Amino acid sequence: MENEQMSQMSVMSVVNLMPSNKEQLAVFKKGIKDAIVDGDVDPLKALQQLKMIEKVLDVLTDKDVEKTILAEAQKYHRQELSELNGSKYEIKEVGVKYDFSVCNDNTLTDLQSQYMELGMKIKERQEFLKNLPTNTDTYDADGICLCRPAKSSTTKVVITV
Repeated sequence: MENEQMSQMSVMSVVNLMPSNKEQLAVFKKGIKDAIVDGDVDPLKALQQLKMIEKVLDVLTDKDVEKTILAEAQKYHRQELSELNGSKYEIKEVGVKYDFSVCNDNTLTDLQSQYMELGMKIKERQEFLKNLPTNTDTYDADGICLCRPAKSSTTKVVITV
């Protein structure tokens, strides 16, 4: 138990080194970018560490963490909360979803079916155009010569941890 508490304390001491306002954030981000671009650090190692930070941030969507943060925020009056730690906090409803399947609306059901059918037709046509032969011309029903779609991509290093 003692090792677990010590571990939690050291983890939070690392988190506490992170920026806590906009100005610090800007300096921190610039420092990371400059270190990578100027060659002061191994770019692949930096990518790995930044990817790990990204994975650590998944804790923010953990239900237990969300409940604990909400419970703490609810202890404050709105005015106190909005001025806490130099940041603006708000408690509000987010991610509102509607379930239209309970509406018994035949018009909506018909429109959704048409939408799905049209989506499938569009995908089929896109696949057809992507696979047009490169060495012969292909014409549509109106006699217009069809072209393959323009293709672009970006080359980058992708890391899996």
